[in-house]
This record gives sequence, C-alpha cells and structure tokens, in this order.
Amino acid sequence: MQAELVVSAETILSERKLLLATTEALTDAVLIVDESERVVHVNQPACELFGLAPVGVQGRSLADVELPGAVRGSWLAFLASHEERHRRQTSPSVGGESLEPELQLVRACSPFGSPLRSVLVVRRLDRVGS
Repeated sequence: MQAELVVSAETILSERKLLLATTEALTDAVLIVDESERVVHVNQPACELFGLAPVGVQGRSLADVELPGAVRGSWLAFLASHEERHRRQTSPSVGGESLEPELQLVRACSPFGSPLRSVLVVRRLDRVGS
C-alpha cells in the first residue's frame, strides 16, 4: 500500500511538472488559481502582458492581482458561476495599449464536482498568425 502511494505521489508530481512546463512553452498568457482563488502559477507571457512579477503574484488572492478590469471582472464572474468553460472577447487596455484578447476560462473539478483549480488563458488576437 505504501509503495502504491509513493508511486501515485511521484506520478502526480511528474504530471504537475509537465503541466507547468507546458504553460511556460505557450505564447498565450496563462494564470492558474486554486479553489481558494489564490494564484498558484503565472507564465512568462502573462507576466509580460500584465506587467506582473511571478514571485510577487504567486500565492496572492486573485482579487489582489493587478489585472485590467475587464479581465478581472470576467474571471471573478466565471468563478462565481457554475460554468465549466467560458470564452469571451474583450477589449481591455494594458499600459495604454488597447488589446484584442480572447479570454478562455476553464474550471478543473474533483471527481465529486468540487472546484480544484481554474485557468485563465488570454490569447492576443492581434498577434495570432504573426
């Protein structure tokens, strides 16, 4: 039994490392929050897009992270809903630059339906294909 638990823990850790490496390889901005709405991961494109420092953001409440109002509002509304996925185009500005992003929000739930994580992906439509 103990050996099975060790193998399961190693598998979970390996899959987590793969997931984080995958988000770092993306050109889309990715932020991941836990069930308490605390940031557990932010990739480099998200840091660059929103002017965030990864060390300063991880562990903070989503409500305390400086995101454009349209992005924060969409995410907080999504978290309050019971939707599993949400896709929306919005036009926030960051640093005076008007963006044309598509927001994709996804909720990961346990087998029992309780929320575990939510993921925000911001795809810059003005950069797609460039």
